[in-house]
Amino acid sequence: MFELENPYNSVEIRGTAELLDDLEKALPMTLSHRYLGIDPPAESDEQTRLIVRVTAQKVTTFSA
Repeated sequence: MFELENPYNSVEIRGTAELLDDLEKALPMTLSHRYLGIDPPAESDEQTRLIVRVTAQKVTTFSA
């Protein structure tokens, strides 16, 4: 994570990751509606979309 107001604040997340298929491409729709209030641009059927889910095992923060 990077904070524009104070670039010396940061967080590091370490853990295991798993790749999940997003066959319906639902994540872009959800995020676009949440943050922009509109549908995302259309994607071709040939594009593969994956979700990376991280299970945190260690979280370290730093602030200067």
